[in-house]
Amino acid sequence: MNGWRRDHCYKGHPLTEENVGRVQTSGMRYCRECKRLREGSVKRRTRSSLSPSAPEWSLIQVIDLSARFWPRINKTATCWLWTGSKNRSGYGHLKVCRRYVAVHRISWQIANGKAIPDGLLACHHCDTPLCVNPEHLFLGTHTDNMRDMHAKGRGGVRVRRDGVSACRRGHVFTPGTTYWNTPSKRACRICIRLRKQTTYRTQQQARINQPSKAEQAAVQS
Repeated sequence: MNGWRRDHCYKGHPLTEENVGRVQTSGMRYCRECKRLREGSVKRRTRSSLSPSAPEWSLIQVIDLSARFWPRINKTATCWLWTGSKNRSGYGHLKVCRRYVAVHRISWQIANGKAIPDGLLACHHCDTPLCVNPEHLFLGTHTDNMRDMHAKGRGGVRVRRDGVSACRRGHVFTPGTTYWNTPSKRACRICIRLRKQTTYRTQQQARINQPSKAEQAAVQS
């Protein structure tokens, strides 16, 4: 009987006309409810096997975000504003597989049906961090994003309220020497490069001065 009983399958599901299917090749019967449960189990296993470090496009393709993404969007005449949670920089984000993903990146990938290439950012034409309208987004590098900012008059040499236009080592803040960690926090690219060079030289000198294994064995003996 292959697990079939008179009025229900071996898992107890009723064998009604709507719940019974037949294999086209062999004509054998099967329970549609059992098939649905098996397919759901496979989908859950696939989802749980995803790593938080998996590419964003892989997460978006496997996990259905429609129930969590679209209800949190307020569509105005111009921008589509995200009403959910946001990070410290003011950009909206959504937790996907134990990892936060920027919602404007999700919106661009859903609209275009492909992943964002490595090294590129989803930048805003409208300069609104919470906007997820795909028509307001474009791909570019960090340099492209900074050039777009300066072209709109939001860049250049920014003078803070205290009037400081140079770092503590005297390097003048220009578009080419300024790195903005956040919209209100900046760093000097020249100082960053000098710190990296100093650290590299220190590590190289430490390796040179380190005694060899033969010298260490001679000292221990």
